[in-house]
Amino acid sequence: MKAVIMAGGEGSRLRPLTLDTPKPLVRLCGRPVIEYILALLERHGITDCVLSAGYLQNELHRYFEMRRPDGLSIRIVDESRPLGTAGGVKNAAGNAKEEVLVISGDALCNIDLTAALYEHRQSGAQATMVVKRVEDPREYGLVQLDENGFISGFVEKPPFSGVTTDLANTGIYILSPQALRLIPPDEKYDFAGDLFPRMLMQHRRLGAYITESYWCDIGELSSYLRCQYDLLLGKTGLPELTAGKEQGILAREKPAGVYFSEGPVYFGKGVRIGEGARIKGPCILDDGVSVGANTKIEGGVLLAGAFVGESARLCEALLCPGVSVKWGAVLHEGSAVGAHAIIGNSARVEPGVKIWPYRHAPDGTVISHHLITQSGREEIFDEEGITGEVGAELTPELLARLGCAIGSIRQQQPVAIGCSDARAGRALLSALSAGIQSSGVQVMDFGTVYRSLFNWSMAYTGSSLGVYLETDPAQGKIRLLGEHALGCPRPLERRIESFLMRGEFTRAGVARFGERIGMEGMQALYAADLLRQAPYGLSGMQAQVRSANRAIAHLLRDTLQGLGCDTGAGPVLRISSDGLGMSVSDETAGEILFGRLQCMLALAEFKQERDVALSYTAPQLIEHMATKYGRKVWRYFDCPAAEEDAAARRKAAGQDYFRDALLMSVRLLSFCKMAGTSLSGLSGEVPGYGMQQGSLPDVYAPAELMNRLSRQGTAGTQGLLLQHRLGVARIRPGKRGDCIRVFAESKNAEMAQELCADVLAYLKRLRDESAESTKGESPQKRL
Repeated sequence: MKAVIMAGGEGSRLRPLTLDTPKPLVRLCGRPVIEYILALLERHGITDCVLSAGYLQNELHRYFEMRRPDGLSIRIVDESRPLGTAGGVKNAAGNAKEEVLVISGDALCNIDLTAALYEHRQSGAQATMVVKRVEDPREYGLVQLDENGFISGFVEKPPFSGVTTDLANTGIYILSPQALRLIPPDEKYDFAGDLFPRMLMQHRRLGAYITESYWCDIGELSSYLRCQYDLLLGKTGLPELTAGKEQGILAREKPAGVYFSEGPVYFGKGVRIGEGARIKGPCILDDGVSVGANTKIEGGVLLAGAFVGESARLCEALLCPGVSVKWGAVLHEGSAVGAHAIIGNSARVEPGVKIWPYRHAPDGTVISHHLITQSGREEIFDEEGITGEVGAELTPELLARLGCAIGSIRQQQPVAIGCSDARAGRALLSALSAGIQSSGVQVMDFGTVYRSLFNWSMAYTGSSLGVYLETDPAQGKIRLLGEHALGCPRPLERRIESFLMRGEFTRAGVARFGERIGMEGMQALYAADLLRQAPYGLSGMQAQVRSANRAIAHLLRDTLQGLGCDTGAGPVLRISSDGLGMSVSDETAGEILFGRLQCMLALAEFKQERDVALSYTAPQLIEHMATKYGRKVWRYFDCPAAEEDAAARRKAAGQDYFRDALLMSVRLLSFCKMAGTSLSGLSGEVPGYGMQQGSLPDVYAPAELMNRLSRQGTAGTQGLLLQHRLGVARIRPGKRGDCIRVFAESKNAEMAQELCADVLAYLKRLRDESAESTKGESPQKRL
């Protein structure tokens, strides 16, 4: 008969182990789980095997190209799109004329498949499910049987109050050709949700083979460790898989040296252990593992090539291949470190914390939350601040700790806070405020305001640090703002990250808590500043206002009307809901996007013999326009590393109309009135312009990639300028170092899109070449 091994799942609950390894290739005591499965099939005479692959399927192809087992026919069928469990089996098995055995590619078992097939045939069932009694049924799909022993129903992971059976579905099935024909081809179709319920509805026989043999579903990290412990303790009943066993030690090559080991321990090939180290089983040290002197390891799994320095302490931890744990580091129960990650000297990883591949926990830090971002540190700030799902990642606990970190740094200087949403935003803002106040720091609470009003209020009150919370349903954002409401300097972000990682907060006594001062009511002052942007009024001008934010639409419309502008006709000013971005719809000029509007406003400033201060992300075209008028463009960073842009920031403090759509609208209309032109006329004076942004993800060595690019472009303080036949592209790493960002500019939007696509394709080629060249590098070399 034919066996179909289901190997398409991503193994999300096994991360970080499965981020770069498909589940069938995760190692159990020195061997991939797929080898145990193939050995089981071969023992029962099943030699025709098909793997239904999806996730990381190239890794499976590569593995079997190098290690094709004797006596077995193995074929890999790739799913071009997800087909579900039953759909994947149909895709792999085709129209088989005999029974097909279906077995999961991530389970270790010693089930008597011959007996299961015999019972399937004797019962006359069209499908038979292998089931096993379990002590805690809450984590399994359960099977109910009728009086004749056939399946009558299913219960999916019930609470104890809903448990009526202890028979768990093992994911091992025997399907007759009749059952296979019920699965529609090239459609997403599942066993539990579609095929088996359909068979019950049609009164088809669905058999159950109850096994007493060993079976372990390796679906979570805890079961992954437990399964290997069972192998060491002899609970699986599987044949001996190692070269020797003595005094509880399984070893391919027992390491030499003076060290202590007790309990069952697996030693792979080439393991090195330093003097005075203590290994307490059950514990697995895979091929090439190195353990430093005086290190203590209690339980856990150290996969191939893992390196542990001297005097470290590991307890029930998982180290993926190539991990480096440096001197004196401590890893607590349930912690898991992804491939090639580095744990710094004396760093501590708290229980249950997961660290993604290639990440770096710095020396002396306490990692108490999952370290997922790509960085040399646990950088929580990305391009848009701290981002995540509200309620899942952006929680009151995080906001309170963030507030404590900020308050510990501020040392009596007040902090401005505000939010976009009156419900979730205010609740989270209260947690943030409590943390800041608990450090003895005063809070200036601007309440529920849109972003442009918060920025203006910060600058007006002279606040040098502000925190603005956006609670968008798709993704929440915590934005940290520095002086003049510009991007926060990186040194301050690093200090906040350091305080968060170490948990070292300043605590104020009951009489020294900071005050929370309500600062609502700033809109009247903001409205007055809007009026000042048009000192000669706007009589004779026309402009309509549109915004999804009613408060913004009303304020701008009232301002324009108060200045004498007709708001019932003319070009349409479309203001974003945060008040920062805008576009203009004009009958003559068409759609004028924000980048072009910045160029138009800069042109107006140049004509009035004024320099401008802009972010590095503002159009490069403005530089060429400034040269024509003999003016200068001051550029400031979104996140400066030091004070190298201090002069530009001081200049930008008086030009907030380049960053505020409401101020920009009034100022542009005012210039057009004074110059006797229109928005379309002013746009016509600006050269052709189009801009497109893009990013290349999964970049593990951004500095190396930028170094290779530097030979082809002009390196600057904010990335690299690459000249191209279509225009110019600014290229720089993402803030966390996990991507490369591209800002492409050309004569029009279509050319900018083509330029961006060309540059991204080239970057992808460089990234893949770099990844291939560093594959297999030893942890000692990386250290």
